[in-house]
Amino acid sequence: MRLGVDDTLFTGPALSPTWDPSHLVNGFTAPVVPLAIDIAKVRSDVEYSPRQADPVLVAARAFADALGQHGITVDGAPARVAEPADAVELAGVHSAPLVEVVDYFLHSSDNAITELVGRLVALDAGLPASFDGATQAVLAQARALGVDTTGARLSDCSGLGDGSALPATTVLDLLRIVTDPAHPELRGVATGMPLAGYSGTLADRYTRSPAAGLVRAKTGSLSGVTSLAGTVSDADRRVLLFAVLADATPPGGQPGPRAAIDAFVTRLAACGCR
Repeated sequence: MRLGVDDTLFTGPALSPTWDPSHLVNGFTAPVVPLAIDIAKVRSDVEYSPRQADPVLVAARAFADALGQHGITVDGAPARVAEPADAVELAGVHSAPLVEVVDYFLHSSDNAITELVGRLVALDAGLPASFDGATQAVLAQARALGVDTTGARLSDCSGLGDGSALPATTVLDLLRIVTDPAHPELRGVATGMPLAGYSGTLADRYTRSPAAGLVRAKTGSLSGVTSLAGTVSDADRRVLLFAVLADATPPGGQPGPRAAIDAFVTRLAACGCR
Protein backbone atom coordinates (compact mmCIF):
# COMPACT_ATOMS: atom_id res chain seq x y z
CA MET A 1 0.00 0.00 0.00
CA ARG A 2 0.99 3.62 -0.48
CA LEU A 3 0.56 6.33 2.14
CA GLY A 4 -0.62 9.86 1.41
CA VAL A 5 -1.24 12.77 3.76
CA ASP A 6 -3.63 15.67 3.18
CA ASP A 7 -2.51 18.82 5.01
CA THR A 8 -4.69 21.33 3.17
CA LEU A 9 -6.69 22.37 6.25
CA PHE A 10 -4.43 25.41 6.57
CA THR A 11 -3.58 27.76 3.71
CA GLY A 12 -0.82 30.22 2.90
CA PRO A 13 2.78 30.03 4.11
CA ALA A 14 3.61 27.90 7.14
CA LEU A 15 6.27 30.41 8.21
CA SER A 16 5.53 34.12 8.49
CA PRO A 17 7.69 36.46 6.40
CA THR A 18 7.86 38.66 9.53
CA TRP A 19 9.73 35.94 11.45
CA ASP A 20 13.50 35.77 11.72
CA PRO A 21 14.72 32.64 9.87
CA SER A 22 16.72 31.66 12.97
CA HIS A 23 13.54 31.14 15.01
CA LEU A 24 13.14 27.61 13.66
CA VAL A 25 16.68 26.60 14.63
CA ASN A 26 16.42 28.34 18.01
CA GLY A 27 13.17 26.54 18.77
CA PHE A 28 11.12 29.71 19.17
CA THR A 29 8.46 28.46 16.76
CA ALA A 30 7.69 25.81 14.14
CA PRO A 31 5.98 25.72 10.75
CA VAL A 32 2.27 26.25 11.37
CA VAL A 33 0.73 23.05 10.00
CA PRO A 34 -2.30 20.91 10.90
CA LEU A 35 -0.25 17.76 11.57
CA ALA A 36 2.92 17.34 13.64
CA ILE A 37 4.46 15.19 16.36
CA ASP A 38 5.39 16.93 19.62
CA ILE A 39 5.07 20.41 18.08
CA ALA A 40 7.70 19.44 15.49
CA LYS A 41 10.49 19.30 18.08
CA VAL A 42 13.69 17.59 16.98
CA ARG A 43 14.72 16.91 20.60
CA SER A 44 12.73 16.31 23.77
CA ASP A 45 15.52 16.87 26.31
CA VAL A 46 15.87 20.64 25.96
CA GLU A 47 13.42 23.50 26.47
CA TYR A 48 14.01 25.15 23.11
CA SER A 49 14.54 22.36 20.63
CA PRO A 50 15.12 23.02 16.94
CA ARG A 51 11.95 22.32 14.97
CA GLN A 52 11.35 20.14 11.92
CA ALA A 53 11.36 21.97 8.60
CA ASP A 54 8.49 19.77 7.31
CA PRO A 55 6.55 18.42 10.31
CA VAL A 56 3.77 16.94 8.14
CA LEU A 57 5.99 14.53 6.24
CA VAL A 58 7.92 13.70 9.42
CA ALA A 59 4.62 12.68 11.03
CA ALA A 60 3.62 10.70 7.92
CA ARG A 61 6.91 8.79 7.98
CA ALA A 62 6.44 8.01 11.67
CA PHE A 63 2.98 6.66 10.86
CA ALA A 64 4.41 4.54 8.05
CA ASP A 65 6.98 3.10 10.47
CA ALA A 66 4.23 2.34 12.98
CA LEU A 67 2.23 0.55 10.30
CA GLY A 68 5.30 -1.51 9.45
CA GLN A 69 5.65 -2.55 13.07
CA HIS A 70 2.14 -3.99 12.82
CA GLY A 71 2.84 -5.92 9.63
CA ILE A 72 1.49 -3.39 7.14
CA THR A 73 4.04 -2.59 4.42
CA VAL A 74 4.07 0.92 2.97
CA ASP A 75 5.48 1.13 -0.54
CA GLY A 76 7.72 4.11 -1.17
CA ALA A 77 7.86 7.33 0.81
CA PRO A 78 4.69 9.05 2.08
CA ALA A 79 3.57 11.95 -0.11
CA ARG A 80 1.14 14.83 0.02
CA VAL A 81 -2.19 14.05 -1.65
CA ALA A 82 -5.69 15.48 -1.74
CA GLU A 83 -8.23 13.44 0.18
CA PRO A 84 -10.34 11.43 -2.31
CA ALA A 85 -14.01 12.34 -2.36
CA ASP A 86 -14.95 8.70 -1.77
CA ALA A 87 -12.49 8.12 1.10
CA VAL A 88 -13.70 5.78 3.85
CA GLU A 89 -12.59 6.38 7.43
CA LEU A 90 -11.11 3.22 8.93
CA ALA A 91 -9.85 4.72 12.19
CA GLY A 92 -9.33 8.10 13.80
CA VAL A 93 -7.44 9.91 16.53
CA HIS A 94 -8.23 13.29 18.03
CA SER A 95 -6.04 15.94 19.61
CA ALA A 96 -6.59 17.21 23.14
CA PRO A 97 -9.74 19.35 23.59
CA LEU A 98 -9.19 22.97 22.60
CA VAL A 99 -9.46 24.17 26.20
CA GLU A 100 -6.47 21.97 27.09
CA VAL A 101 -4.53 23.24 24.08
CA VAL A 102 -5.15 26.84 25.17
CA ASP A 103 -4.09 25.96 28.73
CA TYR A 104 -0.87 24.50 27.32
CA PHE A 105 0.12 27.54 25.31
CA LEU A 106 -0.72 29.88 28.18
CA HIS A 107 1.68 27.93 30.40
CA SER A 108 4.41 27.26 27.85
CA SER A 109 4.16 30.36 25.61
CA ASP A 110 4.71 28.07 22.63
CA ASN A 111 4.37 30.30 19.59
CA ALA A 112 3.52 27.52 17.12
CA ILE A 113 0.58 26.29 19.20
CA THR A 114 -0.68 29.86 19.54
CA GLU A 115 -0.60 30.25 15.77
CA LEU A 116 -2.41 26.95 15.31
CA VAL A 117 -5.24 28.03 17.62
CA GLY A 118 -5.51 31.29 15.67
CA ARG A 119 -6.09 29.29 12.50
CA LEU A 120 -8.84 27.30 14.19
CA VAL A 121 -10.50 30.60 15.14
CA ALA A 122 -10.27 31.62 11.47
CA LEU A 123 -11.84 28.37 10.29
CA ASP A 124 -14.68 28.80 12.78
CA ALA A 125 -15.26 32.31 11.42
CA GLY A 126 -15.29 31.11 7.81
CA LEU A 127 -11.99 32.81 6.98
CA PRO A 128 -8.87 31.30 5.40
CA ALA A 129 -6.72 29.41 7.92
CA SER A 130 -3.69 31.56 7.16
CA PHE A 131 -1.72 34.27 8.96
CA ASP A 132 -3.99 36.99 7.54
CA GLY A 133 -7.19 35.05 8.17
CA ALA A 134 -6.18 34.18 11.72
CA THR A 135 -5.26 37.72 12.75
CA GLN A 136 -8.47 39.09 11.22
CA ALA A 137 -10.55 36.47 13.01
CA VAL A 138 -8.90 37.00 16.39
CA LEU A 139 -9.36 40.77 16.33
CA ALA A 140 -12.94 40.40 15.09
CA GLN A 141 -13.74 37.98 17.92
CA ALA A 142 -12.20 40.36 20.45
CA ARG A 143 -14.36 43.20 19.14
CA ALA A 144 -17.44 40.98 19.27
CA LEU A 145 -16.76 40.45 22.98
CA GLY A 146 -16.67 44.21 23.55
CA VAL A 147 -12.90 44.68 23.55
CA ASP A 148 -11.62 48.03 22.25
CA THR A 149 -9.11 47.11 19.55
CA THR A 150 -8.34 50.68 18.49
CA GLY A 151 -4.66 50.82 17.58
CA ALA A 152 -4.26 47.04 17.68
CA ARG A 153 -2.24 45.49 14.86
CA LEU A 154 -1.37 41.83 14.50
CA SER A 155 1.17 40.45 12.04
CA ASP A 156 0.63 36.99 13.56
CA CYS A 157 -1.18 35.47 16.54
CA SER A 158 1.87 34.76 18.70
CA GLY A 159 3.45 38.21 18.71
CA LEU A 160 6.71 36.76 17.44
CA GLY A 161 6.83 38.66 14.17
CA ASP A 162 7.61 42.31 13.52
CA GLY A 163 4.71 44.71 13.05
CA SER A 164 2.34 43.74 15.86
CA ALA A 165 1.20 46.32 18.42
CA LEU A 166 -1.34 46.01 21.24
CA PRO A 167 -2.25 48.99 23.43
CA ALA A 168 -2.29 48.24 27.16
CA THR A 169 -5.97 49.23 27.21
CA THR A 170 -6.75 46.42 24.76
CA VAL A 171 -4.93 43.91 26.95
CA LEU A 172 -6.82 45.15 30.04
CA ASP A 173 -10.14 44.88 28.19
CA LEU A 174 -9.31 41.26 27.37
CA LEU A 175 -8.52 40.59 31.04
CA ARG A 176 -11.81 42.17 32.09
CA ILE A 177 -13.69 39.89 29.72
CA VAL A 178 -12.01 36.65 30.80
CA THR A 179 -12.52 37.47 34.51
CA ASP A 180 -16.12 38.62 34.08
CA PRO A 181 -18.67 36.22 35.66
CA ALA A 182 -20.89 36.97 32.67
CA HIS A 183 -18.42 34.98 30.51
CA PRO A 184 -17.93 31.66 32.31
CA GLU A 185 -16.87 30.08 29.01
CA LEU A 186 -13.70 32.21 29.13
CA ARG A 187 -12.83 31.64 32.78
CA GLY A 188 -10.32 28.96 31.81
CA VAL A 189 -8.14 31.68 30.26
CA ALA A 190 -7.97 33.58 33.56
CA THR A 191 -7.27 30.47 35.63
CA GLY A 192 -4.98 28.95 32.99
CA MET A 193 -2.36 31.69 33.10
CA PRO A 194 0.87 30.76 34.90
CA LEU A 195 0.90 31.12 38.68
CA ALA A 196 3.74 33.23 40.08
CA GLY A 197 6.47 31.10 41.62
CA TYR A 198 4.73 27.82 40.77
CA SER A 199 3.87 27.10 37.15
CA GLY A 200 4.58 27.72 33.49
CA THR A 201 6.68 30.69 32.46
CA LEU A 202 6.33 32.17 35.96
CA ALA A 203 7.65 29.08 37.76
CA ASP A 204 11.07 30.66 38.28
CA ARG A 205 9.81 34.18 39.03
CA TYR A 206 8.50 35.57 42.33
CA THR A 207 10.09 32.62 44.12
CA ARG A 208 11.32 34.92 46.92
CA SER A 209 8.49 37.42 46.64
CA PRO A 210 5.48 37.75 48.97
CA ALA A 211 3.44 37.86 45.75
CA ALA A 212 4.21 34.20 45.00
CA GLY A 213 0.93 32.38 44.48
CA LEU A 214 -1.01 35.65 44.24
CA VAL A 215 -0.29 36.52 40.59
CA ARG A 216 -1.63 34.80 37.49
CA ALA A 217 -0.21 36.35 34.36
CA LYS A 218 0.89 35.86 30.78
CA THR A 219 4.46 36.68 29.91
CA GLY A 220 5.76 38.30 26.74
CA SER A 221 9.43 38.27 25.79
CA LEU A 222 11.09 39.53 22.62
CA SER A 223 14.39 41.19 21.88
CA GLY A 224 14.11 44.61 23.54
CA VAL A 225 10.55 43.95 24.71
CA THR A 226 9.25 42.60 28.03
CA SER A 227 5.63 42.42 29.16
CA LEU A 228 3.41 40.87 31.79
CA ALA A 229 -0.38 41.03 32.03
CA GLY A 230 -2.81 39.29 34.34
CA THR A 231 -4.40 39.37 37.76
CA VAL A 232 -3.05 39.89 41.28
CA SER A 233 -4.78 39.43 44.64
CA ASP A 234 -4.01 42.40 46.91
CA ALA A 235 -3.88 42.77 50.70
CA ASP A 236 -7.63 43.48 50.80
CA ARG A 237 -8.39 40.25 48.88
CA ARG A 238 -9.37 42.23 45.82
CA VAL A 239 -8.43 40.95 42.39
CA LEU A 240 -6.64 43.66 40.43
CA LEU A 241 -5.96 43.61 36.70
CA PHE A 242 -2.66 44.86 35.34
CA ALA A 243 -0.77 45.12 32.06
CA VAL A 244 2.84 46.26 31.88
CA LEU A 245 4.38 46.60 28.42
CA ALA A 246 8.01 47.73 28.16
CA ASP A 247 9.68 48.27 24.81
CA ALA A 248 13.12 49.58 23.85
CA THR A 249 14.52 47.98 26.98
CA PRO A 250 18.28 48.38 27.51
CA PRO A 251 20.86 45.77 26.51
CA GLY A 252 21.31 42.86 28.89
CA GLY A 253 18.37 40.66 28.01
CA GLN A 254 15.26 39.86 30.03
CA PRO A 255 16.48 39.66 33.67
CA GLY A 256 16.54 43.42 34.35
CA PRO A 257 13.15 44.32 32.82
CA ARG A 258 11.52 41.26 34.39
CA ALA A 259 12.86 42.18 37.83
CA ALA A 260 11.48 45.71 37.48
CA ILE A 261 8.05 44.48 36.39
CA ASP A 262 7.94 41.84 39.13
CA ALA A 263 8.82 44.46 41.76
CA PHE A 264 5.94 46.64 40.54
CA VAL A 265 3.45 43.77 40.64
CA THR A 266 4.69 42.75 44.10
CA ARG A 267 3.85 46.28 45.30
CA LEU A 268 0.37 45.87 43.84
CA ALA A 269 -0.06 42.65 45.81
CA ALA A 270 0.87 44.52 49.02
CA CYS A 271 -1.60 47.32 48.32
CA GLY A 272 -4.44 47.87 50.77
CA CYS A 273 -6.31 50.83 49.38
CA ARG A 274 -9.86 50.65 50.66
